[in-house]
Amino acid sequence: MISKYLIITPKRLYFTSFKSDFDEDSHSRMVQLEMPVESYDTFSEKIFQIDQKINIASLEPNTKEIVKTIFRDISRYAVLERDRVWLFEKGRS
Repeated sequence: MISKYLIITPKRLYFTSFKSDFDEDSHSRMVQLEMPVESYDTFSEKIFQIDQKINIASLEPNTKEIVKTIFRDISRYAVLERDRVWLFEKGRS
């Protein structure tokens, strides 16, 4: 198992290994994840491709669906229940 933090902001979506002085607000969130290395590799590749886009809010429809799928699939690895629910809900909306 590997421990990572998923940082979600209006302009970026990325993993980090360290908890930082991240200020969560209504548009940004840091989610602690515990996942198998193989899953991390898969999600990391998808997130890297999406992070190449400038602004998540203005992504084309099929890319938004990929982001939703990532949120829904990665939600099972969230350490905190509130983050798990938040990710799952974002994956459905």
